[in-house]
Amino acid sequence: MQFARRPAPGTTPAELGLLSEREVDVVRLVARGLSNAEIGSRLYLSETTVKTYVSRVLAKLDLRDRVQIAVAAYESGLVQPGS
Repeated sequence: MQFARRPAPGTTPAELGLLSEREVDVVRLVARGLSNAEIGSRLYLSETTVKTYVSRVLAKLDLRDRVQIAVAAYESGLVQPGS
């Protein structure tokens, strides 16, 4: 018996379907605990642009803060513990 199913690796869960590819990239890195500066460095974006992406994610998903972004990423299966 399975208690929880997760989407197949590499797929974008339906809850995150409103987001652009770049926004999903940002969500993954927020869920990993990276700062805006660290995310910008990895994605070759300015810190201001990362802040804009984070704000768009919060608005699109009706979330309050980065913690809720991280929770949504893990609960949706977008990010797996230990990966």
